[in-house]
Amino acid sequence: MHLRAPPPAGRLDNRVDEAVARACGRAVQVSPLLQERHFGALRGRPYDALGFDPLVMEDAPEGGESMSQFLQRVDAAWAWVLQQQRAAGGPRSEEHTSELQSH
Repeated sequence: MHLRAPPPAGRLDNRVDEAVARACGRAVQVSPLLQERHFGALRGRPYDALGFDPLVMEDAPEGGESMSQFLQRVDAAWAWVLQQQRAAGGPRSEEHTSELQSH
């Protein structure tokens, strides 16, 4: 299984995704849950022109996503990834979590 976010608008080149999926013998799974945080009206503006760090702002920028909304989506994305892993016959999340904690 190869997981990814949908391509940005206008991006049609998925050759790398398809090559990885073929090598793994799994289909590409696309989910909007895996997209980066939506910064709305701040998108495309240079950081030094903003006068603040948008990565630490809690509130949603105009037309964007608040930190709380983003973190809820990250939680949903992780649950989806674990479900996809179980469906593909991968290790259960409890096994993986305990393995991570032992390192």
